[in-house]
Amino acid sequence: MSLVSERDGFFGWRQVDDPYSLEERGWVEDVGSTGSYYPLPRWLVYMCMGGWNEPIRGWTGGLYEKHCYCRSAHHRDGWDGVVLDSEPLYYDEFADGGRYRFRSVDPMISRFGLRGVAVRAPFPLTVDLNLFQYAACSVGELAWTPYADLRNGSCSKRMLDLMNTFPHKPGFFVYKGYLYAWINRMLQAGREPHVAMHCALEPYTELELFRAYRVYYEQLQREIPAPCMGDIVWPDQCDPRFPLENDPRAAHYGMWVYSGGLSYGGKTS
Repeated sequence: MSLVSERDGFFGWRQVDDPYSLEERGWVEDVGSTGSYYPLPRWLVYMCMGGWNEPIRGWTGGLYEKHCYCRSAHHRDGWDGVVLDSEPLYYDEFADGGRYRFRSVDPMISRFGLRGVAVRAPFPLTVDLNLFQYAACSVGELAWTPYADLRNGSCSKRMLDLMNTFPHKPGFFVYKGYLYAWINRMLQAGREPHVAMHCALEPYTELELFRAYRVYYEQLQREIPAPCMGDIVWPDQCDPRFPLENDPRAAHYGMWVYSGGLSYGGKTS
C-alpha cells in the first residue's frame, strides 16, 4: 500500500492501492531483518557480488564474518527475497579504517556501492553443508553484452550459458546447502522502472530471479556430488509463461522495457 492524501490543499496520508506493492504480490516483510542484518557473512557477499576471487580479510587474516546489512527482507511461502546493501556510508566508509568497505572490480560500482537483490528457496540444494561454489558473469555493469564471460568464481560452460540467457545475467552462490541467485542493481536502479517501495524486489526483477533460480538449481543438481533428492513444488513465478492472460496476478507484475532493449514480464513462446 502507498500512503497519500490531500487536506487543505496539501498532501498528507491515506491508503491507496499500489498494484505493484510486495504485499499485493504475496510477500510479507520480515520486520526484524529489514534495516538490520541478514545471516550471510560479508566476506561472502562482498566477494561474490563484488566480482572478486579472494574474500575480504582483517589484519589478522581472518574472514570478515559480520552479517551483511539488509535494506529490505520479505518472505513468501518460505522463500526469502532480500536486498543486501553495503553498510550505511557513515559507518562502512570509516569503520576500521575503511578496509572492510564493499568494493567491486568495476570502479563505477565501487563508487556507488552494493544493492544486491537475492532470492533463496526454502529447500536446500545439497546435503553437503561444506560445499561452497559461486560464479558471476555480471556484477551490475550498465553496459550490456549479448554474451558475458565469467567475472569471478567457477562454473560449468552450461551454467555460464544459462546465466547469459537472462537480461541482468544473475550470479549465484551455494552456501551451507542453499542456493542463492542475485543481481546487483545499484547502477541499474536509476535507469529502470522503480515501482517497489524501499528498494525492494521490483516485479520484473522478482520474475527474472525466480526463473533463473529454477534453471540454476536443476542444472547444479546434475553437477554437484551430493544433491538433495525429493519432490519439489516450484512457485508459478519460476515458469517463464507466468503470468498467463487469465491470471489475476498479472496486474501486479506488468511489463516494462529493460534499458538494454530486452523486455520483462512478457510471454515466452
